[in-house]
Amino acid sequence: MELRLHEGRLLSITELYAKDAWHVELMEETVGAPQSMLQLVVPDENPQPDVEFFYPEGYTVPYEIMRWFMEVAAEYASAGDGGDDGGGEIGED
Repeated sequence: MELRLHEGRLLSITELYAKDAWHVELMEETVGAPQSMLQLVVPDENPQPDVEFFYPEGYTVPYEIMRWFMEVAAEYASAGDGGDDGGGEIGED
């Protein structure tokens, strides 16, 4: 898990391998219980990722935070190893 404080908001990025896909999620940790903001899903059989948005209407993701998330997510989207079980680092042979 990576954490970042931005303008009083504590945000995290978590990575999880489940159901034959990488799930990279951006969450806000400062709202009582963690609030999922968006998630990138990269399936093994189709390396074209999908981005899902979860935050309510009018809620914003600052540009700097979106760039941070996309930099982390790009590592998973470009890995394209077609079957990493989550046991190793991205890019390991």
